[in-house]
Amino acid sequence: MPAQPPTLAPQPRNSCPSGSVTAALDSITFEWPYSTLPNEVTIVGRGTLHNGSSAAIRISERDVPNLYGLDSKGRIATIELYGEYDWAPPPGIPSRGNVVLQPGETVTYEVRDATLASMIIPVTHWYSGTESGSVQMYYDTASSLCNITGMADGTGKSIANTFTPKS
Repeated sequence: MPAQPPTLAPQPRNSCPSGSVTAALDSITFEWPYSTLPNEVTIVGRGTLHNGSSAAIRISERDVPNLYGLDSKGRIATIELYGEYDWAPPPGIPSRGNVVLQPGETVTYEVRDATLASMIIPVTHWYSGTESGSVQMYYDTASSLCNITGMADGTGKSIANTFTPKS
């Protein structure tokens, strides 16, 4: 009787974490700094980023969800890509340039963009979300080859523009 080849046990598959990471734009305010430029204004956007996935995520300290100023046709009239998270590592531990959020954790962020009033006038709504390309996020585990699921395109929160230029 011929020898039977050994049977290989099924190998476990590496599965990716489940859930998604979401962002919500909470407020937009405007500051009129003292400037040599007439009609310079600073847009201040505040929001929250929530790790709704089943694994810890890592994000660059300055890469917050993009803040878009949308015109009446939903096109981007102005954009800000960077900001600050209200986060710090434990005392005495280097940040390594990253924010780490465990599953279920939320962190607030702020975006500041000094611009001219003329750039804000066409904006009807401010928008932020975690659509692909809006914020670079990585899993903080061996499964880092998995893509993080963000929000579906266009499902972020928008806030009506209340900007009034100085007269």
